[in-house]
Amino acid sequence: GDGLCPRGEIYDEGAWGCVKCPAGTEMRSGACQPCARGTFSVAPGTDCIPCLDGVAGSQGMSQCTACPPLSSRYLGSPAISLDECLCIQGAYLFQPGECRSCPVGAHCDGGAARPRSLPGFWMDMECRELGGQRDCGDDWASVWDCRLGMVPLGACTGNSTCSEGRDGVLCANCLESHARLAAECIDCTDVSVFVLWLAFGLLLLVLFFYALVGHTVFPWPVQAARRQWEGR
Repeated sequence: GDGLCPRGEIYDEGAWGCVKCPAGTEMRSGACQPCARGTFSVAPGTDCIPCLDGVAGSQGMSQCTACPPLSSRYLGSPAISLDECLCIQGAYLFQPGECRSCPVGAHCDGGAARPRSLPGFWMDMECRELGGQRDCGDDWASVWDCRLGMVPLGACTGNSTCSEGRDGVLCANCLESHARLAAECIDCTDVSVFVLWLAFGLLLLVLFFYALVGHTVFPWPVQAARRQWEGR
């Protein structure tokens, strides 16, 4: 204390004795001084200590102000402002001062990083918050299952990108230089690949036609031989 009183206490002439320094202060330079920003003292007669979690934005605080939900102060910060509170891993910054849990189908690194869609999912990168120009309101962080677009497995490759030859919402569109064939987007500039898929499509069409009516008009040789044998 001041030489007359124990540590954390000061002599009060009106009280005719030693009194403890109030919470939010500490005994310093012969008087009870307020705790500096970034520190606090929770009980009378105790020293000011740094905030381990949360912040002390003003002098003389008896407790630290907690960071908002799903956020924490970064290591080594001075603990004097809530701006030091960053979103934790598995959460994202929805708006200043508000962190939200990572949406299903996305990965969130925490901090100020935006969510990134996982393979098989899609996010609208045209939204302003994701780097685009369109105002999407509160729906900017929505994540969509690409199966809603009736696209093949692997069409949505993650991080809001599409497989080769695809673009658009849910990666459901084919690029201008591509043609849709059997739910795939075929590069029309690659003649060999286009011819191969065209032949495959024609084969499927022939098989379908035969399964539908062809077996009654054009029986397979085995079926024709069997009917001929049974007719003897």
